[in-house]
Amino acid sequence: MARLDADTLEERWRIHFKVPFEHDFDWPGVLGVHGNGFLYVVTGAKLAKIDPATGAHRTIDLPEHPGGFGAAYNGFVISRSGDIIAKSLERGRPLVNSLPGLYAVKESGIPAFLVSVDADTLEIKAVVETPEPVLGRVMVDGQAPDEFVYLPGLTHVWRYRLGPDSLTLDPSWNPQYVFRGNSRARPAAC
Repeated sequence: MARLDADTLEERWRIHFKVPFEHDFDWPGVLGVHGNGFLYVVTGAKLAKIDPATGAHRTIDLPEHPGGFGAAYNGFVISRSGDIIAKSLERGRPLVNSLPGLYAVKESGIPAFLVSVDADTLEIKAVVETPEPVLGRVMVDGQAPDEFVYLPGLTHVWRYRLGPDSLTLDPSWNPQYVFRGNSRARPAAC
């Protein structure tokens, strides 16, 4: 990651985030700008907070399944309270002829980790394991006075209630996908 001067294109600073391919799931990272003025980047199973003026940064490791052969966090969202909400993808064991990204996650059957991280301190406030792998992006929505996190899984859309230090599965809300035609058909990984 680098910061360039918009007028001269001169490089101001550069940061390298090393994600070892042998261990971590090689997945594109995501950069976001928080309302607190800091930049946040997720790559592999690492989350970094970056001072945009200097490039000074702090990185934390996000949860991974032991023996899962590496997790990747494919993006994040910011809650109303300013917390960073992210979820993992686990590819399972690497194959000689490796499967394409999301298909490998689907085939692994390894559930995702859903995490809530304090944006200022980078303290992990809550971690839960989802009922199934989650291929799509994490979404957050506020319905006063509550805030919910939505996750599109393989068979259901899962909803979690976001608390100050908790993520709680909402058992009253988890619509199952309806498959038309061949009841054995499942949507392709997207």
